[in-house]
Amino acid sequence: WRVAGLIFIALGVAIASWAKLEFFRAGMLPFDLPKRLVTSGPYRFVRHPQFLGYIFVIVGWWWVWAAVYSFYFGMFILALIWVQAYLEEKSIMSKTFGEEYRQYIKRTGMFWIK
Repeated sequence: WRVAGLIFIALGVAIASWAKLEFFRAGMLPFDLPKRLVTSGPYRFVRHPQFLGYIFVIVGWWWVWAAVYSFYFGMFILALIWVQAYLEEKSIMSKTFGEEYRQYIKRTGMFWIK
């Protein structure tokens, strides 16, 4: 399980890094409000690839440590990731990009490929 966990961690870091790179290519800096809707790179497949990468890291962490505390802590972090993504979509993305974002939601999954 530890090897699988390390693979998941590496995959998660790669996905999150690819997503951040797409943001930088679009001219956006970390913690800035989005200026345009990024739908290239991993954003073609899922709406929150950075969060998906973090989810892979957390699952890998569970498998590497194989401890009860890592599972409960990880579930708490996963819940926070989902809440943040949901609120971000409702309060920022839908209001900022309107119909364009609603169409994007129809063709991409929140954390997984549709």
